Amino acid sequence: MKAMSNATDLQLEEEYVYIVIGGGTAGYPLAATLSKSYSVLVLESVVFLRHSRNPQPSAVGVIRTDLNGKSHRALVRPKGEPVHASDSTISRCVMGMRKIDEMLDTNSMDRFKYKDYNGSLRFLFNGPSLPMNYPSNDSAMAAFCRSTVETIYHYDGGCLVRKVVGGDFRVMDIDSLRVVYGSTFTSTPGTNPQATVMMLGR
Repeated sequence: MKAMSNATDLQLEEEYVYIVIGGGTAGYPLAATLSKSYSVLVLESVVFLRHSRNPQPSAVGVIRTDLNGKSHRALVRPKGEPVHASDSTISRCVMGMRKIDEMLDTNSMDRFKYKDYNGSLRFLFNGPSLPMNYPSNDSAMAAFCRSTVETIYHYDGGCLVRKVVGGDFRVMDIDSLRVVYGSTFTSTPGTNPQATVMMLGR
């Protein structure tokens, strides 16, 4: 098996069992593109416990294609279960959303609010609203967490050029493995470099 995160000069005629993509590199759009030709293993939602002796990713996703490469399917599962299926994970989401609401309700945040037509100060937000009874209705908040979950990509890791990978993104001392990752870029704009990563992957 050959595994890759991405490559600048991937030979498309060479067959790979899986292409490995880190979630921090806009993995899903890139995986969807590459999965037209390959099966893609996406490392996703990588959360390491600070005090754990054996840290493990909290979830991985696999995108598989049919024989013609015309379809793909994403499966994201933490420890064999659907994402946010466990009670403990849902509880953390509910508590986190309520904590954010408490923070937004502080006087320090008033200067970021706008007056509505009644003259009341409110935040302007274009997105799904919290349930009306969210402070007390755990089941409504759990449903909100499940229905609005999405991946947010960010930089992490330390795959440094000329320390982990060479100038051609080939991992040192390992055959047939290249990595394109946010931390390998020598310079980058202040926004998510999704287009850059997808370009390098292609």
